[in-house]
Amino acid sequence: YTQYGYFLIISIFITIISLMIIQEWFYFPSRIPADTLIRKRWFPSRLSRFSNIDTEIPPELNHDESTSRDDADIKIDGIGVHFIECKNKSGGKDSKEGCDIVKKCRVDIDAIHLMHGFGNSSLDWIHTIELLVENLGAKVAIAHDGVGFGFTNRPPIRFGITNDLAPYTSAGWAVLGNSLILDRLRKDCRDDITADSSISPQKRVVLIGHSMGAAATLKMALTLPACEKIVILVAPALVGTPP
Repeated sequence: YTQYGYFLIISIFITIISLMIIQEWFYFPSRIPADTLIRKRWFPSRLSRFSNIDTEIPPELNHDESTSRDDADIKIDGIGVHFIECKNKSGGKDSKEGCDIVKKCRVDIDAIHLMHGFGNSSLDWIHTIELLVENLGAKVAIAHDGVGFGFTNRPPIRFGITNDLAPYTSAGWAVLGNSLILDRLRKDCRDDITADSSISPQKRVVLIGHSMGAAATLKMALTLPACEKIVILVAPALVGTPP
């Protein structure tokens, strides 16, 4: 029986390794495009939203080893981004709802953005996002899936084209997050947004990053147009040197 047991274990091990090699070399993992998820309404959460985003990584963030080191913007075209969004049901910062402790030190917040860590997704914030919005009196909170995780589309990477990796970097995550925040602020008060998409200094945005997502959160703070920004890092995993 011992010999049969060894044979069975070795057979299972060889089968798993063979399948991994075949999958990696010949059948790349398939992803369901955001368009299909939207059309069929296959939403992972009642708070789920999808947005097709075109944006650029500015030169000040083009210092990552995975991208080119020139002074030109790196374009990110048409990525289907999955995010969860929670709006304040009682009207935002003028709301009187919320726990008594928070009322005593109430903070007027126009928007909150939450960034997940490695191996996770926006759904990690599903039990937190509503509490933050209601208790802090924020108008809206957003958490998006970084490229490579969750339900956000994964653009193809061509061999030798380093800029194809840009959406997968913390800089790529940051500009996608800023695009979502700016879009919500425009909808909230279009008169406070100028033609060049800058934010009124009176706007207050809270940026929260967890673990590896902390790097993206810091880059969001660096490049989000002028406004009051409150940055909160939870168990940050930060490596490398500052830009």
